[in-house]
Amino acid sequence: MIEAFHVFIMSVMLFPAQLDPLPTNYDDLENKALRQLFPGPRGWFTTQVMKSLRHVGFPKELPDDLQSAAVAARARVALHENAPEGGLRVRTRLSNLRRLISDSDNILRRARYADWVNGRVIFSLDVGYSRLPRYGRPGVH
Repeated sequence: MIEAFHVFIMSVMLFPAQLDPLPTNYDDLENKALRQLFPGPRGWFTTQVMKSLRHVGFPKELPDDLQSAAVAARARVALHENAPEGGLRVRTRLSNLRRLISDSDNILRRARYADWVNGRVIFSLDVGYSRLPRYGRPGVH
């Protein structure tokens, strides 16, 4: 069953996480998925127990931090997607976009588009890239 979680549930959750952050209610979704995968009386296990199964002799356990895996997935997209053509140039494009918005004379447009940029894929990819350890981060344009 742990393999089923890795193959079916985790891969489904990580696919959209390549471009967008995990939903804020991810913990609730994870608990619901685990209750369906491991049926039994309500509350017979906690998610934390399922993430610590090796401590009690099981060969596998659930991944401990899917949030980190999601950030890593976004960083991989930012670094390696379209590499033959020079990459996505996330930092450069985001910087240009922010400069265009801040140069606008219309204060309402500036406020509206600033919020819009922070909710877009390019911002999410930049967050993934910026969370990489500084010593292992290659240069990205």
